[in-house]
Amino acid sequence: MLTGTASDAGREVSRLPSPRVEQAALALGLDAATAEVVVALAARDLDAVLLKGAAVAHWLYPDDPSTRTYRDVDLAVAPDTFERAEAVLRGLGFTCPSDDVSPREKAWLMETLWERPGSPPVSIDLHRGFHGVGDWPAWWASLAARSVALTVAGREVRVPDAAGQALVVALHDTAVDRASQSAEDLRRALVRFDREVWAEAARRAEEVQAVASFALGLSHHSRGRDLASCLGLSTKLPLEVAARAGAGPGADTLLLGRASVVAHRFAHAKGCRERFLVAWGFAFPSAATLRISSRIASTGRGGLALARVWRPVELVAQAPRVLLKLWRGYRGRDVSRKGKSSSSP
Repeated sequence: MLTGTASDAGREVSRLPSPRVEQAALALGLDAATAEVVVALAARDLDAVLLKGAAVAHWLYPDDPSTRTYRDVDLAVAPDTFERAEAVLRGLGFTCPSDDVSPREKAWLMETLWERPGSPPVSIDLHRGFHGVGDWPAWWASLAARSVALTVAGREVRVPDAAGQALVVALHDTAVDRASQSAEDLRRALVRFDREVWAEAARRAEEVQAVASFALGLSHHSRGRDLASCLGLSTKLPLEVAARAGAGPGADTLLLGRASVVAHRFAHAKGCRERFLVAWGFAFPSAATLRISSRIASTGRGGLALARVWRPVELVAQAPRVLLKLWRGYRGRDVSRKGKSSSSP
């Protein structure tokens, strides 16, 4: 558990090899911010669960938690309290780049990024859903009901239990910006947690409509593919999940992200009108969304006007590559055929 006074923490940091001092100092700052936010949320009767960071260090790096570095905080809250939780963060001095996006655009967001300058600066990803989860309320209910206590910066914080953490790291390793750290987390989880824990994680994946993404995450490791076979998980992925199968270091995250978004939103759209609105919103987003996704749009009115014109042109130009990504995802959606990855244990 992460306990002790600030002076104790400072002395511990000073003993670390110099390349790790900055990372350790950042982690201490993020832990302090986590405690601050959790206390502020609790004061307004809002529950939260810490998904990664100190939670992952506790479960998967028990011999030396400081080796699991992190640069932000991932907090989950109930979907029906999401806006109230955002208001708490706003009151603590955090700002959100997506604060002004349209309600329709925001409804698609499973998380929002909140930032506060300082030393160190603090970034918080506030979640009401997670990668590959189809039922956000069920996900929160499962996560909160089975969470356990962990002391972070002197405060009690709720974190996932073993099966919940196993599910989180497996799903996180399916993100379009999948990195080597998430692969290492999953590799450790596959070694550390026994089959009973993974069987429970699979049951929860079914509860929250995340079985396909759970299977995709496991498929990135040879041990995971063997486990998925033992658990009887389907290896046939729906297109919206298969579209993320090419994620990893060196991948074109912009193109992969757009292919994934298109597949996901069309899969969940109901009827022709809804699909038209999805396509229209993707081609002609709000000014706030353009400012987030385009540097030109953030330079002023002229830049915003140029970005509005360029956006559909860019999408049309990228359409063949996006469709090719989706086709390859569809053709390669049987994850049982995947070859051994470089991250396999």
